[in-house]
Amino acid sequence: MALLFCTLVAATFASKSQINYVIEKTSHIFLSGTSNVMDYSCDCDELVQTGNVFFVEHINENKATFKNAIVKLKTKSFDCGNGLITGEMHDALQAKSHPYIFVELKEMEILNPTTFLEKRGVWQQSNGKADITIAGKTRRVDLVIKHQRVSDNEFRFGGTKSLKMTDFDIDPPTPAMGLIKVGNAVEIRLDLKAKNVK
Repeated sequence: MALLFCTLVAATFASKSQINYVIEKTSHIFLSGTSNVMDYSCDCDELVQTGNVFFVEHINENKATFKNAIVKLKTKSFDCGNGLITGEMHDALQAKSHPYIFVELKEMEILNPTTFLEKRGVWQQSNGKADITIAGKTRRVDLVIKHQRVSDNEFRFGGTKSLKMTDFDIDPPTPAMGLIKVGNAVEIRLDLKAKNVK
C-alpha cells in the first residue's frame, strides 16, 4: 500500500539524513479485485501526510532503514465507481471505527547509491518492506518499487502488491444481500508523485 515516495530521500542521503517533501495532488492509490458479476477498481486520491519530514535511520550494506516515513489514506475516499460496491467496501474496511489506512516504509535496497535516481526519465526498480495497517490490523509486506526522477526536485514512484482481505481480519463484502460476492484477493497499485522542498 502506497508509501513508495519516501524513497526519494535515498537520492540525497550522502549529504543529508532528513529531507522535506510534499505529496503531489495528482498522486493516487488504487484498490482492485473481482466479484462473481464484475471486476472493480477503487481509486483513493486523498492522501494525508503525518508530517513534513521523515528520517533515514540507518544505511548499511546497500540498505536504508526509515523512521517516521508514514502516509495515511482516508478510508472513505475510496471510490469504486459503483455506489453499492463503494459503500460495502467502506463498511468492510471499517471506515467508521478506522477512518485511515496507514502505510509506513521500513526499509529499501539501494544497490548502487552513486547512480540511484541520478538520471531523469529513467525507471529503476528496487525491493523494499513496508507496514500496512487496515482496519487496525498491521502486516509487514515485501514490495517491488519502481522509481523515477522527473526533474531536479520531483520524483515518481509506483508499484503493486497483492493481498488478502482476511489477512487483515476483513470479511469480503457481499453487496445486494449476498447476490454479489467479492473475492478475498485484492491488489493495491500505487502511483505517487513527490516533490522535494527546501
